[in-house]
Amino acid sequence: MTGIFGNNGFWFAVGVVVGLAIEFLGTFFIDWWRRPQLKVSLEGLWPVITVATIPSSGDWIGEVWPPTQPVTVKAYRFRVINDGRRAAENVAGTLEFDNIERRICWYEGNVPNITINAYDRSYLDVHGVLLSAQNDPTNDVVMPTERGWNNLEPRTLTAPLGVRLRVTAANVRLARTEFFIDPAQGCRPVSR
Repeated sequence: MTGIFGNNGFWFAVGVVVGLAIEFLGTFFIDWWRRPQLKVSLEGLWPVITVATIPSSGDWIGEVWPPTQPVTVKAYRFRVINDGRRAAENVAGTLEFDNIERRICWYEGNVPNITINAYDRSYLDVHGVLLSAQNDPTNDVVMPTERGWNNLEPRTLTAPLGVRLRVTAANVRLARTEFFIDPAQGCRPVSR
């Protein structure tokens, strides 16, 4: 038989091409549909009281360098939510301010990177305000490092500090937010 239905090699090739296209598009769609989706929530601020250490001032005599003193800090944690259908892997937080980038730690064990499971959340320790002996906020702000709340350098703020928070992961698109650090008013989002 000749004609369009008689060329079995042609239809075989068409079938292979269509099958490969369906496989590729199906895989792409499933990966897209199941991807992690990170969101940073300013509404999820959690001010908590913690104890941190800062370098001691004055004369130093001892064996440990640098000498530190414990301080009480009102710490602010931002909620990071994974609304995706797959875990976000190797998630890290970075603050950007005054042409400085600073990695910060997670609430869970003061580690630099974590995995956030699908439909789950975690908390980034973003900054803290030093408290006076009467537990009143001062103008001194500290920011943790990716390893936690130890040996922090306080920074005295005379005006609100504009900060950008970037949250990155190995398998997710970047999430970011901007806010002001103001010891008198806590954290507040940048209004647009």
